Amino acid sequence: MSDCWYKELSAADRISQGDIFLPSIHIYSPSPSIVTEVDPEPYVDHFEAPVIILTQACDLGNEPVAESVIVSVLRPINDLSWSEVSSIMAGRRPAYHLLNEYLSATSYFPFHLVNFSDLHTISYAFLDEMREHIQTRLRLQSPYLEQTAQRFGSYFSRIGLPRDIDKDRVKEFLQNA
Repeated sequence: MSDCWYKELSAADRISQGDIFLPSIHIYSPSPSIVTEVDPEPYVDHFEAPVIILTQACDLGNEPVAESVIVSVLRPINDLSWSEVSSIMAGRRPAYHLLNEYLSATSYFPFHLVNFSDLHTISYAFLDEMREHIQTRLRLQSPYLEQTAQRFGSYFSRIGLPRDIDKDRVKEFLQNA
């Protein structure tokens, strides 16, 4: 059941890890454009998207509170194929994590992907102000919160090996043992 995945929050609830801001918040990020003498002003990209807070709860709930909060953009899955989604569910695409849908009398949150490669840093003060004005805010509940945090940690702690163990050589070794 998806109702055990999330808790609906009120404006009075402090922001924390696993909070999902719906339908979207404003995200500003520097454009990859190069600043030139002709146009010395840096470009800023702006878009709106639903996000999930990935910063650890202990950094948001204790004084001093973190100045910046790491969020990941959420992506709906309706434009993906079953093959792509099942690959994500099986853990073969570590940059993504699937969140369950949520339906209540007042809100609907369809299946979404957490995109660990689309991260943004937003000021705590901005998010704290947004929580008072956002239409819907959900919070991932345990153990789904910990699962998402674990997937995020695993994604960033990957190690690219120059050469993996030769599976054929291992198979040959075992056959000759």
